[in-house]
Amino acid sequence: MPPELRAEQFVNRLKSYRSPEVADSHRHLASDKNDIILGIRMGQVFALAKEFIDMPLDEVERLLESPIHEARVGAVSIMDFQARSKKTTEKRRKELFDLYLRRHDRIDTWDLVDRSAVYVVGGYLIDKPRKILHKLARSKKMSERRTAIVSTLYLIGKGDVDDAFNLAGILLDDEEDLIHKAVGWALRYAGDKDRRRLLRFLDQYAASMPRTALRYAMEHLDKKQRDHYLGLKQEGKNQIMMKKVTPKKQGSDLPEKLGAPAERALAGAGIRNLRHLMKFSEAEIKQLHGVGPNALGKLRQALADKGLSFADQK
Repeated sequence: MPPELRAEQFVNRLKSYRSPEVADSHRHLASDKNDIILGIRMGQVFALAKEFIDMPLDEVERLLESPIHEARVGAVSIMDFQARSKKTTEKRRKELFDLYLRRHDRIDTWDLVDRSAVYVVGGYLIDKPRKILHKLARSKKMSERRTAIVSTLYLIGKGDVDDAFNLAGILLDDEEDLIHKAVGWALRYAGDKDRRRLLRFLDQYAASMPRTALRYAMEHLDKKQRDHYLGLKQEGKNQIMMKKVTPKKQGSDLPEKLGAPAERALAGAGIRNLRHLMKFSEAEIKQLHGVGPNALGKLRQALADKGLSFADQK
């Protein structure tokens, strides 16, 4: 392997572009306090990645393991360029897809997902089952949920909008604004391909979906249509406010104020009361998307107050 295609050489080249001024403006890209921001313009990272497009995947993985954020941007950019190339074999496309999923722990910010998911994941799945996207959409990790919806942009471009609408429905209760935005983009793009289906989706969900997602989804609609769906959203908000002063449904002894995402997750699993809840293990409830630590603690305490417990604690 030529020495110039090694991860170490890529990082050395990166460091020659570092800028304190750019670093200050890119601090928000860090995934955590251990993420190092060198301060390199993204255009420079992308151009360098093109020079290293033939980098072997074991070296790409070394870049993904780097604590330097721009090195990981370079890694996913190389993966993206390889996935886009008409010269790339089906075997290599699968290797790229497998690497992406296996090292999703290092593809953990919105920019890393957006830079690579469309072609590396969506492009690979164009003629394959999409069950993995539905699994990712129910992940506890924001980056994996974003991968699920962003990957559909490739599918939409090829005229296949089914997964975009289905995944958008799954992600409507998400608590992250970064997911709301991505859902809105996917719906807008899918609506460009199938306007009637977008309108049916909005007819069903506009009143309850996050405002950010709704605004992005209807950007390409005319003003009359936008006003109509914003009106539905306001009506939905008013109904929620009324529910807050309505007594709890008779027959339910689940704790109050669990939060809308947790309440919907429990309802979707058929859990209407504590007797239903005790049939599940705590691990199973924890896996429900929308049930966070706070809601789980309230459920655990409610069971204990009645002398009950989760299935795995009996």
